[in-house]
Amino acid sequence: MSDHSESGALSFHRRIAAHCNNSAWDLIEREALDAGDCVALVRLAATAAHHWREIGTSDNVANGGAIAGATLVRFSYPLLAALKLRAQSVNANRLGVALWCCRV
Repeated sequence: MSDHSESGALSFHRRIAAHCNNSAWDLIEREALDAGDCVALVRLAATAAHHWREIGTSDNVANGGAIAGATLVRFSYPLLAALKLRAQSVNANRLGVALWCCRV
């Protein structure tokens, strides 16, 4: 693969990861989600995590884990979320953000 193609692939992964990352957090922070929003949130969180794993720094990869955890919390699965975040070695601040998203 040429340097130009490699750069294009990195740019592609970064754009997709950032877009899905931000869109997922937007949904997590909404007061209420309909069924379509819930499906979109799961897809966005999984896609962001995948693309961050492909090209991201360790902080990006951890953020992908935080999004997955926050998604679980948003759907009222706080124990699973805590385990996911712990498995991703996410710091306490990110765990606090994920737990804040639950707002129960």
